[in-house]
Amino acid sequence: TSISLDYITHDLFDGEDDDRHTDGYTSVLGTNEFTFPIGDDDRLRPMIIPAQSSETYFNGAYFSENPNTPTTFSTIFSTNDKQVILKDISSYEFWDLDGATETSVTLTWDSFSNIEDITPLLPLLRVVGWSKAENKWINLGNENIQGDLTEGRITSSNFIPDDYEVITIGSIFSDVELGGSDNYLISPNEDGTNDALVFEGLELYEKNELIIFNRWGNEVFKKTNYENDWGAVSNGRATIQKAKKLPAGTYFYT
Repeated sequence: TSISLDYITHDLFDGEDDDRHTDGYTSVLGTNEFTFPIGDDDRLRPMIIPAQSSETYFNGAYFSENPNTPTTFSTIFSTNDKQVILKDISSYEFWDLDGATETSVTLTWDSFSNIEDITPLLPLLRVVGWSKAENKWINLGNENIQGDLTEGRITSSNFIPDDYEVITIGSIFSDVELGGSDNYLISPNEDGTNDALVFEGLELYEKNELIIFNRWGNEVFKKTNYENDWGAVSNGRATIQKAKKLPAGTYFYT
């Protein structure tokens, strides 16, 4: 990434298409929304960052490659190494976005992205990133999605690009696939009704393991030989105030 086409103060450009784009890295320094005019060979594959509150620097490129066998990186980004909530990761393309400032990013796809191989259901799509700290793909969210299976775009939640080697498009399991066909409603307010997550017939199993995830795919609770006693208190390693109950919302379990 030492060589790039630099846009200072978000200078404008025009005429980008499949024949005219940067086949390599492009960097930008400024505050306005910026669309990276990047691609690979004869394909324009833009990546978009939103307006920033202060002058920021970002650098990015697109690779029409399988992340399992990248040619430019020494690291293999195995699509088998991922958060449990993630189902499939694109094996056709990925982007590199560098920057120390927290931001969201919008990725695009076209007919060659084979989105239907990731999921036929667009709401299940997510931006995913290869975590430098965990050496696996992490869910970076889906704040907005537009298009269909042949052409579209997806916007992530905020994250720090430098925490991730590369990013691409993946999918999560549906609630049926991840948690079975049963939905459980609990209201852990200690009124004696639905205060805990209870599985009928659990006593029939000598061994079990319950894992609960929040909507980002982060593990918030894990217990071997669960005893129908979870009341929305986290024992996840990332939890700061473990004595407090988790916020109201939808959680997934295995």
